[in-house]
Amino acid sequence: MRQSVQIAAICAALLTMIAPAAQPGPLQAKTDPDTAELANYKLSAATLKKIGTAMHAFVQALQNDPKFKGAMAAGRELEALQSKDPRTPAEDRRIEELQKQVDEAEKQMQALTGSDNNDDSATLSDMARKLSAIPHMDEALRSAGLTAHDFALFEASLLQAGMVAGFKKSGNLQQIPPGVPPENVQFVLDHEAEIQQLQKEMSSFGGNGSGSAK
Repeated sequence: MRQSVQIAAICAALLTMIAPAAQPGPLQAKTDPDTAELANYKLSAATLKKIGTAMHAFVQALQNDPKFKGAMAAGRELEALQSKDPRTPAEDRRIEELQKQVDEAEKQMQALTGSDNNDDSATLSDMARKLSAIPHMDEALRSAGLTAHDFALFEASLLQAGMVAGFKKSGNLQQIPPGVPPENVQFVLDHEAEIQQLQKEMSSFGGNGSGSAK
């Protein structure tokens, strides 16, 4: 989900920072309670829609927050300039300036959550705690009827099932691994378009501020 050049994709970047351990191997190896919870959790279209609603509310809140408003605007300008072809030397210099703003904002968010891209030790509780540390995230989740744990569990299950679904589609997997609910793998396959649309909206919110959950 992560877009390296857009503060617009701060939601997607947050998922990358917070949920790296949602892949089957680390969770199963490190935390039996999480493994059991993932094995019994069922993905649903209703929760997918709530996630989209929460992410929309979250980005809107960031855009209205004076502490983040400048970074979000920089992301929108950066996205617009990067889509230009050809560009002038002055525009290329401006892109470098904007990229620094985007990178700095991401570092600030990492500091708030205590996360970095090499963090592979998170439990679901860790993920929920880091989510709650993000400004405006808890209220955005509550507005959609979710908790930080709900979000972490859904995201971890989605990533887990998505990995298996990808291998299954490519023909490189004949049997679903133990602990991965087959229903979740099928959910990913059946709702691929909706999931991709949500990911697209999450990565483009800051570009136009008008994304919405489907």
